[in-house]
Amino acid sequence: EPGARVVFIGPCISKKSEAKRPELADAVEVVLTFEEALPMLKAAGLDPASRIDLAVPVEDASFGGRAYAYIGGVSGAIEKTINRLYPELEVRAVQGNGIGECNKLLKMAERGELEGNFMEGMACPGGCVGGPANLVKTDYGRESVRAFAEQSKVRDASSNLLAIQFFEELAPRVKLTSAKKPKRVSA
Repeated sequence: EPGARVVFIGPCISKKSEAKRPELADAVEVVLTFEEALPMLKAAGLDPASRIDLAVPVEDASFGGRAYAYIGGVSGAIEKTINRLYPELEVRAVQGNGIGECNKLLKMAERGELEGNFMEGMACPGGCVGGPANLVKTDYGRESVRAFAEQSKVRDASSNLLAIQFFEELAPRVKLTSAKKPKRVSA
């Protein structure tokens, strides 16, 4: 849409520096934390705690896409997708919950002691739901995100036909250097 802007709003302050990376220049114009967005919403007379009925229901995200925000969400989504696309591959995921655990797992990997073959590292304890600019307790955020993920009719990202369609339509217009065409798999 001409004149439209992409704004990322979340609990993560590192997204501010990530959005400045050259390969993301066409993807995100503004990054706001929840702490920054809340006063703006209140000034506009909006209460983010109230349920907002959307004209278009949120039905396009897979369980895995919705669950990324808590520890185990990324590795769970990756494991489901790999099991669907490449069932012969074994996924043994390990999670680093916070910088300390991530550091420990990386050192174990360097020494060849890591028991997994896929590592999910979340800098914030609990995952993104435990981010420094969050407005709710981590446990509440995790349970809320999990409940939202459970509502999805699409269980894994590789079977999300709407996401594949969006990618095929929009990828040529957004010049992301990391963009790769997803593999189509019949449902």
